[in-house]
Amino acid sequence: MLFYTINSNKTSCFIYIRVQLFNSNNNLTKNVTMKISKKNKFNVVFKLSLMLFIFSFAIISCSSDDDATVDPPAAEKVTYTKNVKAIIDANCLNCHGPEVANGASKSLTNYEEVKAASAGVTSKVADGSMPAGDGSLTDAQKKMIADWGKDGFLE
Repeated sequence: MLFYTINSNKTSCFIYIRVQLFNSNNNLTKNVTMKISKKNKFNVVFKLSLMLFIFSFAIISCSSDDDATVDPPAAEKVTYTKNVKAIIDANCLNCHGPEVANGASKSLTNYEEVKAASAGVTSKVADGSMPAGDGSLTDAQKKMIADWGKDGFLE
């Protein structure tokens, strides 16, 4: 906020300028007050230039302080329902469906079955031995399954 007042009498004129800067929480961060006399023209120009410099510096310094203190958003945890189920359904159920086929050892049709086999699932996905056949996972899908394990195999 910028406030100014002009007071004058027969011999001189004074300009009072007050600048107040607030952060995003409406807390006062800078308060600068300056009295300018019109008796000396050079003095007035110098003080106005100085005030403009101080005001500009205060604006720049205040704007970067708020950004530096903001915590980044927490990463969303990977869950079976939101992230992993679609990968398993699209790439594993040909062999690991309700009726296991092609020599698969177990069904992976629901959270409980996938969680029970999670150690084997994550290691075989990581080393590329699964999914078998012509199916393959993208790097993003492999990372999603690994992150699911890191996050605690959440449902």
